[in-house]
Amino acid sequence: FETFHFDRLFDCGGENRMSATRDGHTLLRIRGKLDVYPERIPGVPRIVARRLKPSIEKFIIDMVGPNLQNLAAGLQRLLDEEDPAG
Repeated sequence: FETFHFDRLFDCGGENRMSATRDGHTLLRIRGKLDVYPERIPGVPRIVARRLKPSIEKFIIDMVGPNLQNLAAGLQRLLDEEDPAG
């Protein structure tokens, strides 16, 4: 999902890494960074924007975080279903 209407209001990025564990499993690491800029919203005073910034970031992280945490479990279920030996 991409939005071009609010692209000046935030920056986000990250990376996904997979690595083998000693016991033959795969470790999935998802790292991300989010910066929001409420001061760029027309009509919002900077002092208000600075106070809102932590709450906005927490709100977004609280929404996205659980989905990312469930990603590994969903991927595991998919792989288990497609495993011909399973």
